[in-house]
Amino acid sequence: MMRTRVASIAVALLVAACGQDGPSASGTPATETANVGQPASSVAMPDPHADDQPELDGGRGGLAFDAKLGRFVIPDSGPPEPRPLRPDVPLPVDDMLRDDQAGVVLELRFHPRAVPAPPKAPEVDVAGIAAASKLTAAVTTATITALGRLKWTFNSRAMPLPFHSELRARYDRIGNLVMWPGGERYRVVAGGALRATIGERRVDVTPTVGGTPVSRGTGKRLDLPTRTVTLESAVGRIHLELATVPESGLGGPLLCRALVELAGIDPMTTECKPEELVLFAGYDWQGGGGIEVEVTAMERRTDLRPGDVLVPPPGAELAPDGLPEATDGVFLTQPELAAMRTKAVDVTHDTNAPIDGFLVDNGRDYAMTFWLDGVPVVSVPALDKRLVLGALRGHYVGEWRTFLGDKIEEPFPVDLPALIRNYTPKTDAADAGPP
Repeated sequence: MMRTRVASIAVALLVAACGQDGPSASGTPATETANVGQPASSVAMPDPHADDQPELDGGRGGLAFDAKLGRFVIPDSGPPEPRPLRPDVPLPVDDMLRDDQAGVVLELRFHPRAVPAPPKAPEVDVAGIAAASKLTAAVTTATITALGRLKWTFNSRAMPLPFHSELRARYDRIGNLVMWPGGERYRVVAGGALRATIGERRVDVTPTVGGTPVSRGTGKRLDLPTRTVTLESAVGRIHLELATVPESGLGGPLLCRALVELAGIDPMTTECKPEELVLFAGYDWQGGGGIEVEVTAMERRTDLRPGDVLVPPPGAELAPDGLPEATDGVFLTQPELAAMRTKAVDVTHDTNAPIDGFLVDNGRDYAMTFWLDGVPVVSVPALDKRLVLGALRGHYVGEWRTFLGDKIEEPFPVDLPALIRNYTPKTDAADAGPP
């Protein structure tokens, strides 16, 4: 009975905001793109996918007004078909209902796999390493409304997108907005580009597939029964555990869309259903490696402020390129790094190393994170370097890996100070020896 009442509330709320403004598209063919902004004398038909075109049905995303109920209702055909975002067109102001919203607030954590342990030595400070791990935990918060809005906030120092940046999405659009901290700017991330955005801070669209189910079952998370499904794509497999949560309404599929897209799967898969929430997503990449995303806390709400979840928020401006970034990519302060050891230990180090700390040199053509004693320490862009200060002299264990764990290099001993490369520098022909 309670579920029926809650579901009714969710539907009553969502119908007034599902598809309020004209849909948009990304990846529009050149013939369609050319129609946008043509002079009035042009006889070309308006692009039905573009956000700068008027609604074609004259209504609110295909909703019908019920005079007896005094509100919009979803017709038998269901909510409107989501359409792609256009990266080059600003979204109209989101006119979602201004009453408090029903929904859920989730804490989600990204868990890396097979993190190496520190060396066994008396100067290793276990408490200091644990504190550093806590400070760099990949913690996020997702606010999901029954009306079909998602605000996913990154509350971690150690993620490709910086502290307090956001991902926002809405049910009637395919794709996401990346919000700069403070909410003044946003970049449109078209469908298929989220994997590169979250993994490497690049807005590169890659093909997605429908995803082949390889197993199904049942489980339990947060004391809720779940249905489980494992989907396979060209880049790997994703194992999902989903629970029915009526308060999530049309917002539940938005989190699901984002998570499956990270696995190279079309976000419009039928596995992402209204009133269902993903509570766990485990990734196994082709070629090895993986990562897990887990909902560690959930709060059901009926008092979410609509102004906090608008897509886009008022006053936000479209950024044509770039993504928000941290200043130097170093995740820990010098005192926090120093706390990983109780004392400095004299070691023999590379004469090319800096006097203090270490210089990391990423020779790969993609961003990587350098880990020290199982703690993410610094994110290094492709073919770039970073200087990290504060770590005491001594013996450590280093490792290079991407944020999503799709590329993990072998851990290795490090004596600091050090110059740390993840590639072999080319030698001059004169030094190469006899042919």
